[in-house]
Amino acid sequence: MNIYQIYNMTNKERSELKERLNKQVDVMALAQELGYTLTKTGRTYSLAEHDSVIFFPKTNTFYRYSAGLGGGAVDFLNFVYGQDHLDQNLNYLKCLQIISERDDVKLDKDVIRTNDIEQSKERELTDSMSDQIKRHGILLKHLVNHKDDGIKNVYAYLIKTRKISPEVVRRFVNEGLIVQGRYNSLAKAKTCMFLGKNEYGLLCGINERGMHPEVKFQKSVPESNFRRGWIYDSKIDYQRLQRYTLYEGGKPSDILNMKGRTLLCAESNIEIMSIMTVLKEADVDIDKFAYLSCASISNYKSILETCRIYGYDDVVVMFNNDRKAEKEKNHNWGKEAAQRTIIKLDEIGIKAREVYPPKDFNDWNDFCKSNDNFHMLSVEAARKMDSRGVLPEKKEMTLNNLGGIGGMVERARKKKDEIRKEDSKRVKENYLER
Repeated sequence: MNIYQIYNMTNKERSELKERLNKQVDVMALAQELGYTLTKTGRTYSLAEHDSVIFFPKTNTFYRYSAGLGGGAVDFLNFVYGQDHLDQNLNYLKCLQIISERDDVKLDKDVIRTNDIEQSKERELTDSMSDQIKRHGILLKHLVNHKDDGIKNVYAYLIKTRKISPEVVRRFVNEGLIVQGRYNSLAKAKTCMFLGKNEYGLLCGINERGMHPEVKFQKSVPESNFRRGWIYDSKIDYQRLQRYTLYEGGKPSDILNMKGRTLLCAESNIEIMSIMTVLKEADVDIDKFAYLSCASISNYKSILETCRIYGYDDVVVMFNNDRKAEKEKNHNWGKEAAQRTIIKLDEIGIKAREVYPPKDFNDWNDFCKSNDNFHMLSVEAARKMDSRGVLPEKKEMTLNNLGGIGGMVERARKKKDEIRKEDSKRVKENYLER
């Protein structure tokens, strides 16, 4: 859920949402994730950093006696950010949003959709330049205040845990689209920060994801422009864009024309990096496509806006395939959202189709983390993404391009044949010299 959906809720709806979130999220696990140390005392726990903060495992609550406040996970997050002068503006509504976006939170999607962006009070379709510059300043301040000096935790998390291609990770880091952050000035835990830029090269969104091995934490900075999403296209030169638009007074449309390129859209930044990893595994040049993270399946308008601004006329919607929810609740949320998005794109004359993770995988990162025939399935998935014939013709499948043990055997055979030819040539030359 985003901040605007929560803002348009009634007080009763917010209270019900808070109750659901507090029941689902372990407040002690959240404290550890934020970098705090828990000390056991009898049947309760306290924070080593704030010994007046006591946790009660049986009720999944905390209480700070010195201040007379307490509650569940939402209340604890509000307490944590209240300790940091850099985050005084992060209010109760924003804490609700942050907790609601966690990977370990499952909300009734029907309830969420009653507060969907379509039915809420929306911002104007296009922000004024002054609004965009103001947002850039707010996000830049957040970035400066939360950016960590290192980057090794990000590399380890994305490559080792998420199984993203090292080349893809290096590319995002080198282009300044990923930095390592921290929750606040008190907590030591690190975050992976994804930066989004708009058509002027200005910051338009920041999405943070925790890297704790047990508890997942994710939030989008509320000042982010959810209509833009997080776009990556190697053809976009942000330095040239800024110089031309901000200093020379030109319009982005003068130099942005992506007509003829295919835009691959997914639910999150991790997902688009996973899709790029799949393409690399299939020996496909990832620069053949553009990529967009919508941050949520409800933010389909970020796809419409991106196509309008940049000129993309071919879209592949690659949302999750929620088979488990389909079996249990007779709803496949990812597939339903993808189909609605395709209808909206078709209404404005943009060609669109849907592609889902192979086999029974829920999302593209789950597929990346598997070793089940990864190469062959990646090749098949890449073919489904391509509708313009930008990929090379399908090769005849031999042991050499199957990868794995078969490829090793075939390469060994070729090497042996080369050695034999060299030996034969050498023998012939020696014979002629005689």
